[in-house]
Amino acid sequence: MDPPLVMISYQWDAQQRMLKLKDELIKAGYKVWMDVDKMQGNLDDRMSEAVEKASVILACFSSKYQMSTSCKKEAQYGDYLKKPIIPLKYEEYQPTGWLGLLINPLLYYDVQTDETMMQELPKIIKDVEQKISVRHEDLASSLTSHVSIRSTSVDFEVCQQELRTFYQQEMGTVQLLPWGDDVIDMDTIFVNLTLAVDEKQSLRGSREDIERVEDMLGLKGRTGQRASRILLRGFAGSGKSTAMAKIAYDWAKNLDSGVSNMFSQFKLLFILSLREIESNETLTDAILDQILPQDTKLSKQDLEDCIKLHSKETLILLDGLDEYPMERLQKKVTGDIESILANKKLRDACVVVATRPEKVEDLGEHQKQYIHVKLSGFSEENVEVYIKKFFQDSQTKAKGLIKALGQSPSIKVLAQIPVMLLMLCLLWSDAQKLPDTHTALYEQAVLYLWKRYRRSADITDKDDDFEEVLLHLGRVALDGLTSDGKLIFLENDFPAQVLEEACKAGLLTKERLRSKLNVCNSISFLHKSVQEYCAAYFWASLADNDVDLFKSYLQRIGDDLQVFAQVELLTFCCGMKKKAASLILPQLMQVFKHRTEESVRIGGITQTADKDIWPLFRMLRESGLKYDIVHSWFEPLFQSKVVEIRQNPPSSLMYFHHLVRMVSKSKSRSILADVQELKLFCGSGSFGLIVDTLDEMIQVESLVLSWETEVVETRPSESQMLQLTERVKKMSNLKDITVLSRYKLDASGLIGSLYRGSKSSASIRKIELGNVDFDPEIMGNALKRQKFLTSLMLTNVSLTPQGAVQMVSQIRSSLQTFQAVSTLIGGAIQHLKPLMPSLEDIIVRDAKLQESDVQVLADLLPRAGRLKNLDISWNYVGSSMVKIARQLQHCPFLRRLIAVDCNLTHSGVLALIESFQYTPRLETIMVSMRKISPIPQGNPGNGFEIMEAMFKSIHYLPKLRIMEFKSLPVPEGDPGSAFLNACMPAVNWDLPALVRRRAVEGPMTFGVSCRPLHDNRLSQLRATIAQFKAQED
Repeated sequence: MDPPLVMISYQWDAQQRMLKLKDELIKAGYKVWMDVDKMQGNLDDRMSEAVEKASVILACFSSKYQMSTSCKKEAQYGDYLKKPIIPLKYEEYQPTGWLGLLINPLLYYDVQTDETMMQELPKIIKDVEQKISVRHEDLASSLTSHVSIRSTSVDFEVCQQELRTFYQQEMGTVQLLPWGDDVIDMDTIFVNLTLAVDEKQSLRGSREDIERVEDMLGLKGRTGQRASRILLRGFAGSGKSTAMAKIAYDWAKNLDSGVSNMFSQFKLLFILSLREIESNETLTDAILDQILPQDTKLSKQDLEDCIKLHSKETLILLDGLDEYPMERLQKKVTGDIESILANKKLRDACVVVATRPEKVEDLGEHQKQYIHVKLSGFSEENVEVYIKKFFQDSQTKAKGLIKALGQSPSIKVLAQIPVMLLMLCLLWSDAQKLPDTHTALYEQAVLYLWKRYRRSADITDKDDDFEEVLLHLGRVALDGLTSDGKLIFLENDFPAQVLEEACKAGLLTKERLRSKLNVCNSISFLHKSVQEYCAAYFWASLADNDVDLFKSYLQRIGDDLQVFAQVELLTFCCGMKKKAASLILPQLMQVFKHRTEESVRIGGITQTADKDIWPLFRMLRESGLKYDIVHSWFEPLFQSKVVEIRQNPPSSLMYFHHLVRMVSKSKSRSILADVQELKLFCGSGSFGLIVDTLDEMIQVESLVLSWETEVVETRPSESQMLQLTERVKKMSNLKDITVLSRYKLDASGLIGSLYRGSKSSASIRKIELGNVDFDPEIMGNALKRQKFLTSLMLTNVSLTPQGAVQMVSQIRSSLQTFQAVSTLIGGAIQHLKPLMPSLEDIIVRDAKLQESDVQVLADLLPRAGRLKNLDISWNYVGSSMVKIARQLQHCPFLRRLIAVDCNLTHSGVLALIESFQYTPRLETIMVSMRKISPIPQGNPGNGFEIMEAMFKSIHYLPKLRIMEFKSLPVPEGDPGSAFLNACMPAVNWDLPALVRRRAVEGPMTFGVSCRPLHDNRLSQLRATIAQFKAQED
């Protein structure tokens, strides 16, 4: 038998090194194909034949590889044929575009030098061997598949039936307690959760609300295809596991129903608990272990065949990434589960992974392949819905709990966390009384479980018995959490009597979640948060009994990222004993000190977001320590004089508010007295906390109020905005005000406070408004009073032409920045005339300007001698760019010029390039000729001529850092000049395959991009131009 064929795909510059690799592979027993002599004859035929025969393709990628048409064809054809591809990194380069899509998800080997290649050679050969082995197994399977089509069909039906039975039986009810008969039907108790796509961390480019849990399954990536990987992240107890169970249960109900919905696209669904998957356990092993019955009619091979044949119609739900050993994800050689998580296996299946936020980073670079969905628990409205469902037989209790929550803002916020609300309902049903803190809530819930078990067993209870059980449980729990994050234990880890009592009470369970094998070989806590509570109970006891041992556990926590991983444990410990908090908090102040050098940030995009220190304020609130004690610990944190509060987690503002309340009650000097900048990213259910916070910080100079975050559900009411306005009026030092809203917000009252408030309200320097409405007359009056205003920034503000004039005409200050984005400003441009001498930034992007408005702007430019930034994108500029260009000679300080998608003409762009001789300080140029509205047809121009003119003008721009020219027309049949062809390899450009042809809708376009902040392309381009000119001379 001939040896397997290995194909080496490379760009010509890498030939010598690849020849050495070829020799080594031949020595290892492989047949190797690579284009050494530049193939003769039909290039495509020879290349395609090599790809088809190859068992593995080694792709030696580089910047020139990405630009090579032949390399692109080889790689994409290999991917189409599902050939295993092993990337080899030839230079320090991050692939983008088509190559990034192909290469970035894969593990690469470093071949940047001969030495590194030889070091990586054993790994490369081993990888080749493994991939060829897998490939042959797949081929053998495919050769015999036609023989077993009938049996596979039967197996598939059996698989579906066994899955449906399991999900309907196991997922159809929600067990309120870990023992007994307290269960409620899933359909009865389930309440919609608050979910939203996180656009800042996802493959998607925009935020999207998700009304129902199953709507996640309809999300699409940037390519428009169904998302293959979804990351569902939520804080402890936010309902992740219940959401996954609901999806499985609804899928089972929908199967064969004939109803077309989100579930119809999936013929198979597997829900697995990641913490129960053993090392090296395959996907099918886990399914047989956790889901299918012991007497299943399916063999392991049957199950594998079903998944392979229906992979595109398979939904896999992986619950508990935060409970999965991190070291497994970090291994280069991985098993089934790791390969699925890394999107290296079952890429066409849909996989949903649930995790706490702090474990998102464990996915490493693979997290970029996921659409991130944030689960925020219940909305205020759905908290009430859940309570009414829980107490469906006693609406008096339901009304009593709802009323009690309304009187306790701190517990009301906790009620938005589903597991907390369940505990609140259980405690309320027993005693009609609410705890005060997170720790007290768990304390009462755990005690409730213990006492209810003891009563049911008719055992006389003693406090010592309960304490002894908790201490034993806590020691094991703490050692597990602080060593390797251990969540699964053996029976002999616990004293026999303690194990028996804890299991009967429901604090521990012997049964692995939804598992059918080896049920007695592992022990786990009821919930990870229960393990954290028990661990804290034991740890806090050491503050009195063994301080040295207490501190040794604290040292294990280590850096600030570990604090986030153990935030529940630390919070519980602070809440249990003041002495423990007095040992923990000063230590954590040192750990977090570097995060407060620029600002005090509470809450972030993710729980571990850089600069975020919300855990400190949560622990302070739980501890109950007095302000006089903690004053000296917290004061150094506020030296930056900047405070930023984001409601992620939703309760982060509540934690900071506790400090505010302590300050208001204390006679000591406030540590908030010197705060000069306050940024509040507001959420629903927190308005009272916002108002109280502003009451204690009315001395701030810069105020940001944002309702843009995804946790916002309702806009503030008119009365709430009135309260807010009254607080802003009291801010005697206010200089900058920013109001941003996700929803249209009426900010007339806030703006009115700028001329109805104190005398100092006439000293505003900056006003920024986004997605808000206001009365133009009120805004005009406010602007008329501001003699020191330097920046007016408006985004997505609804204005009429008359309203725009009414506002702009009243500006009396020496304005430096004028911004109108997605805001109608046409007709008011002429009123900028008195402001032009001081203006440094004119940003009128998508300001609905017509050519006549642009002409007026051009006439004003001779007065703009200090102009540094001009952005006229997304307006109808057209041929008026010629006039703009001619006037730029009066703007010698211009640094940034943006004219994107504004119907530019060929002559307009050439005139713009010619004007660069007058703007030597230009650092950024971004131009696009794309049309935003129809224009008369005519000669689109020659994009090559434009780029040649641009390249030849570069010597006028010694400070140029970013250059982008997009949507330039490709002249039919014009190969470009020798100069242009010499320059092009030195830039990124997107001319598809260098093909000279016309698309149906008109001429093809291309673009070039130089961003030397990320690479060295601009210096390469300058060197190329200099070399070419030297040759001409």
